[in-house]
Amino acid sequence: LIPTLKQRIWDVDPTLPMYETSTIEALVSQTLAPRRFITSLLGILAGLAFVLATIGIYGIVSFATAQRTREIGVRVVVGGSARDILRLVFSEGAMRVGVGVLVGLAGSLAATRVVAALLYKTSPTDPLTLVATTALLTVVALPACYWPARRATRVDPLVALRSD
Repeated sequence: LIPTLKQRIWDVDPTLPMYETSTIEALVSQTLAPRRFITSLLGILAGLAFVLATIGIYGIVSFATAQRTREIGVRVVVGGSARDILRLVFSEGAMRVGVGVLVGLAGSLAATRVVAALLYKTSPTDPLTLVATTALLTVVALPACYWPARRATRVDPLVALRSD
């Protein structure tokens, strides 16, 4: 419609200049483009951080479990059941996740002023967002703790004790 509108205006007065005509939607989109880019970039980086956190939790729990292979073997020889070993390793991983979630919540609350300018119709301390994010991280982190714990229940005590 812009060329038609220009022609109509010039039919009335051909001396009227018209520069950079565009629709309101295009003007709003152009104005919001930098914020959209920053928000998209932050979303991608947050997703990457989420994946790295999950891999990191798995790696830490797996490494800690591997370091305790001999202890787990001794526990099995002394009479510890697979359920006890699972509970031991899983609870330690879950405790690490709990501490990490608490530190992360404190960090996110401390960073509210930085993020507040990028949010639209959402408070940086929105309880629903904080609870949902915490729940999502916990739901992903607990299986990352479970897999090494499950692997620890399959430790052969003879192999674990001979490892030295």
